Amino acid sequence: MASSTTDQGKSHLLENPHHSVRISAGFLLSCGCVFLRERGDHRMFTKEGISRSLVVPRYSRIPPFIILNNLRILGISKKEFLKKLKNL
Repeated sequence: MASSTTDQGKSHLLENPHHSVRISAGFLLSCGCVFLRERGDHRMFTKEGISRSLVVPRYSRIPPFIILNNLRILGISKKEFLKKLKNL
């Protein structure tokens, strides 16, 4: 039960539990990330100073855990994400 409460909290913090590939890719580009390559149904982005590539699957909707993982890699808070998302 505890994990479902945590998942609901994450969805609430992201306001929309699923974001499109277009929004996620646009967000990464606005943060200074560069498109690296596309393999299968995944797009890879990179940015100077990060330890690994950022992966955005080409699903019609991207689950919150993927967005949160990319935010963690970038060192961006959920609050900063939501603020930047409004400006896209």
